[in-house]
Amino acid sequence: MVSRRKMAIAIGVMVVTLVALVAASMGGASTKAARNHTLITGGKQWGTVNGYNVYNGQYATGAVGLVYETLMRYDPLTDKYIPWLATSAGFSGKTYTITVRSGIKWSDGSALTAADVAYTLNLGQYATASWHTLWAKTGGATASGDNVTMTFTGTPNYQEFQNAIWNIPIVQKAQWSAGVHSASDVTTFLADPTKVPIGTGPYTLDHSGTGDGTVKVEYSRKDSWWATSIGEPMPQPLVIDDLVNSSNNIALGLVIHGDEDLNNNYLPGITKLLSSGYGIVTYFSKPPYNLAANTAWLVPNTKRAPMNNASFRRALAYAINVNQVVVGDYGNLVQKADSTGLLSVWKKYINTSLTKKYGFKYSPSKAVSILKSAGFKKKGKWFVQPNGKSIKLGLIVPQGWSDWMTAINMMSADFRKVGINVTASYPANFFTLRNAGKFDLLIDNSAQISDTPWTYYNYMFNQPILSQQTFANFGRYTNNTAWGLSKALNAVPVHSTAAMNKVISKIQKITLTQMPLIPLWYNGVWAQMNNTVWTNWPAGASSRHYFPCMWNGYFQMTAIDTIANVKAK
Repeated sequence: MVSRRKMAIAIGVMVVTLVALVAASMGGASTKAARNHTLITGGKQWGTVNGYNVYNGQYATGAVGLVYETLMRYDPLTDKYIPWLATSAGFSGKTYTITVRSGIKWSDGSALTAADVAYTLNLGQYATASWHTLWAKTGGATASGDNVTMTFTGTPNYQEFQNAIWNIPIVQKAQWSAGVHSASDVTTFLADPTKVPIGTGPYTLDHSGTGDGTVKVEYSRKDSWWATSIGEPMPQPLVIDDLVNSSNNIALGLVIHGDEDLNNNYLPGITKLLSSGYGIVTYFSKPPYNLAANTAWLVPNTKRAPMNNASFRRALAYAINVNQVVVGDYGNLVQKADSTGLLSVWKKYINTSLTKKYGFKYSPSKAVSILKSAGFKKKGKWFVQPNGKSIKLGLIVPQGWSDWMTAINMMSADFRKVGINVTASYPANFFTLRNAGKFDLLIDNSAQISDTPWTYYNYMFNQPILSQQTFANFGRYTNNTAWGLSKALNAVPVHSTAAMNKVISKIQKITLTQMPLIPLWYNGVWAQMNNTVWTNWPAGASSRHYFPCMWNGYFQMTAIDTIANVKAK
């Protein structure tokens, strides 16, 4: 998951207190290698490192990408899959065949084999594995020579399976089979910062440098990396120190001073420092400064009135001045989202005739008109429900997420202007309330950029609705037609764009007319880099089009290319 904890920052105060902040934080820097051999990163790890179990979502920064690797990678900037540990992987009818690349070695010197890959995929037999439902439709993976095959019963979940293939880290059978004997082991084995994982990536965990995991995790470069044989540069950093965040204030101080080379926190006001002489750069030199990572949605709890009324949800959409948030809150660090909510990487799936007919834009008068047409009436200052009951709603985001806190203050003011009584707040137990459905309105951005919009629609419509919704459909929206279409999309091969669009257009008509979620803006891949020690960072104006990001899930997109291409000054 992407780390999104945020705190307010006063840039002027930070510059004044810079020296003290840096002095307080430099315990995280490596003392084993010279500074121009050590890449220092931060922004993902809040709190003590939780070990190297790559199947529980809480693993240490870099465990996937620097240590463990995946069969394929995916480049959202070009919409292409990249063969990685596998030279090829794809369907022929209902059989999925993987050809494992030869010549790859684990960090203990043994060879990666098809047996390792089959063992990893067969961990899906355990219900705790994220790909368990996929594995259940195959009967398991079989290794023969360099090939691994999985034969599906019934129609494969093409979209879901292809997405899983580039997101499942491959583990060493010898290490994992010694410690995994039950479903609980799948998510707890190696979930300990004192353990050393065995991987195929360019780095190994330096246990002596990591210590107890309260300050940083440290990786040391291997003498060789198989990927150089297919044209990937050997990374120059001999050591990578990823610091545990103590505060965004300290992170900003480190970036300004050049003592943190890459930071992936949301740091408001960072654009004011781009031409200040500190050597700070972002992916784009002008708005939106960062690549897009996900869509921020207004999530109405559809199990509560009046959020269960589609007309009311549409009125909410027209009432929000998103441009005010983009400029006044973010300083153009984000962009207003398309009415479909789909990221620009999925532009080919957006049905523009539908957005032209059903899309929305800021219009308080339209919001009022929709409410009146749907039977909502004004009683004094506020609208009441058609049955006469009052409307008094709460809009929540997590405590400390300063940009969202500012945004919902703006949005609640927008709602109140049109007569919808909404109050903003920032509960410390936000995620508990979200998962349990104990809210009226909230902002969420859990669905990240991926290789298929199926991941977004699965996030929107996933059923059944449980007492605890942990990863999808927090608004508890029930629409059997939409869920059926999402499953139909899942059954379309990933390269059949025309067939995908036929289904997606039907889904988009539902999202645009029923508004189960209201797209607001595209959150950025927050990334500020300092050129003082390391340079050659990804940049939109260069040929280096990679994600400069240490968040979970981004290494197997293109973040590993960032690490491989940075150069010491």
